[in-house]
Parts: sequence; C-alpha cells; structure tokens
Amino acid sequence: MLTTPPRRTGRASRSASELAFDALRNEILRGELAPGERLSEPDVSARLNVSRTPVREAFQQLESEGLAVRQQGRLVVAGLTITEATNIHLIRLSLEKLAIRQAMAGDRKKLARQLEKTLHDMRYELLGGDTMAAVDAARAFHETIYRMTNNEMLERFLIQVYNRVDQYRFSSSGQGPPRLHHTDEEHERIIAAVRDGDVGTAENEIASHLQRAHEFLISAMSKEQTA
Repeated sequence: MLTTPPRRTGRASRSASELAFDALRNEILRGELAPGERLSEPDVSARLNVSRTPVREAFQQLESEGLAVRQQGRLVVAGLTITEATNIHLIRLSLEKLAIRQAMAGDRKKLARQLEKTLHDMRYELLGGDTMAAVDAARAFHETIYRMTNNEMLERFLIQVYNRVDQYRFSSSGQGPPRLHHTDEEHERIIAAVRDGDVGTAENEIASHLQRAHEFLISAMSKEQTA
C-alpha cells in the first residue's frame, strides 16, 4: 500500500506515531475500519502495542489528511456522501489538470518513463489477480504526476483528495478488474500525450479518465447505499 512519505525527526515516539498512522490509514482505506467507526486511543494503543502518545499523534495526522473527523467529541473514521464525492471530483479535476501541466514543464521523458512503470506494475498485478495491488499501482500513476510538479502545496491537496475517496475505491465493485482494464487504456493515452509533449491532449485525457472513474465510483456508492 502506498503511503505518505514519513517525516524524519529522530525521535522514537515520532517513529512509533508514523507506524501507527500507516497501520490505521491502511485499515481505513481497505475498509477494515468502516466510516463512522469510533477511534479510541486505549483500544488502538493495545491493538497496535504502542503507547498512547504516538496513537494520539497518529490520530492528529488522520484528521489533517481527512481520514477521521470529530463527531460529538469523538474521533471517528470519515465517511463520504455522493454529494461530497461529486464536489471532491470537481476539485480533483482542476488540481490534476494543473499537475499534468506543471509536470510536463519539467523532465517530460523521465515523467513518461515513470508513468510507464506504474502502468506495467498495474498490468502485472491484474494478470496475477491481485486487484488491491493493481489499485495501488493505479494510484501510483497519479502520485508520479503530482510529485514531479515539485509543488508541495499541490501534492498536499491531492493527497487529501485521494484519501477522501480511496476507501470507497478499494471496497467498491466499481474499482474491480473491468474498471481497471479501462484505466489501463486511459493511462496509456495519457502517457502517449506526455511523450508527444501535447499538454492540451494530456489535460483532456486526464479529465476524461477522471470523469469515467467518478461515474464508476458514484454508481458503486449508489448500489451500496441501496443494498
């Protein structure tokens, strides 16, 4: 599972908080901790076998990345409504078009090579039947783009956007092999535009890809809410 790069401070408690954060984030994104489920310091501390201070720090990081929220004084796993998902999609659309434009202004050949690697990884995992790993590789495609912008603020915003929808992408039927095969084709078209240096086409392909992914997500969420 891809995670936010750990911050190095040299303190043992910080290292423990990073481990706790990564463990909780993975559990949330994979649906092991459901939306609305309470996060308790004593329970998580005992389960992860760490003290409460790093757990408290991990909770703060979960809040800052939009994975947990306060409700009536309690910290719970964040949920997502269809309206919120649609609003997030509109924000993501603008941010990712900006990201591909800025990334292509840099080392375009390196960008294309790294995107090709994520596409290869996704195909490998799909052939092996590991859908979760394939979804990881699909997210790595987008992470590659925003990290090559060298725009830390943009990267931070996009990480928050991904965290808000990824728990549904992992758990919903809309992100299974059929959707991932379409993702393969869409990513390949984006890479072709990057190789050609065609920024306008790259932006259009990104927008088209995100719109299709959003439609699949909304369809899956609707089915889950009516099940």
